[in-house]
Amino acid sequence: KLDAVGSNGVGSSGGALAYLKHDSMGPDGDAALTIFNPGAAQNVTLDLSSLPASLIDGSVVPIDLLALDANDAAAATSALPPLTPSWTVKMGAGKMRLVAGFGLGVFAPRAGKKGSCVADDAYSKRSGASTLQACFLECAANDQCENVLLDASQYQSIYFTEAPPAAVCILLGAIADPAAACTDGDNTLVTALLDGRPQ
Repeated sequence: KLDAVGSNGVGSSGGALAYLKHDSMGPDGDAALTIFNPGAAQNVTLDLSSLPASLIDGSVVPIDLLALDANDAAAATSALPPLTPSWTVKMGAGKMRLVAGFGLGVFAPRAGKKGSCVADDAYSKRSGASTLQACFLECAANDQCENVLLDASQYQSIYFTEAPPAAVCILLGAIADPAAACTDGDNTLVTALLDGRPQ
C-alpha cells in the first residue's frame, strides 16, 4: 500500500487508496499502480520515493491501462504526468486507474536453500524493510545490491490462519558461485535481475 494524500479535504487521502503491484518473478518484472478514488473528484498525490531513482526522475511517463485504446495509444500516456517522488494524478469521482509502463526488475530465487552467504565483494546490509516487496525495492534502489537473502527462521512454526511475521532480509553484493559463498540452511537466496530475465 502506498501513502496517498487527497485534495478534497476528507481525511489525509480523501478516501483514495493506492497499491503498488510488482510481478517480481518475471519475466520482465513489470509493475503497476492501482489507484481507487471512491469519493469526489480530486487530485491524489502518491509517495513514490521508495522506487528506484531512475523511475522517478521525471523521465518515465506511465500508461493508464484503463484509458488504453488500440486506436489511440497516445491518449493513455498524455493524461498522466511523468513519475516523480511525490506524484500527483487527477482522479474522477468514483474512478479507478491502473497505471503501468514501468518495471522494478525480477527477483529470482537461486537453487537450493542457504544458511548465510558472503558476497564476492563482501557487501552485506540488513534491510530495515518488513515486507518482501519493500526488501526488493530497497535492493533495486541500491547500486551495491545484487542478491537478497530471505531469512526463513520466523516462518518455522506459523499456522496458515496467522498473520505472517515481518520479513527479515539481508542485501548482498554479487555472488558468482552460491555453493562456495553460502552455507547450507533454510533461507532463500534471491538474485536481482533489474533488466528482467535473460532472453
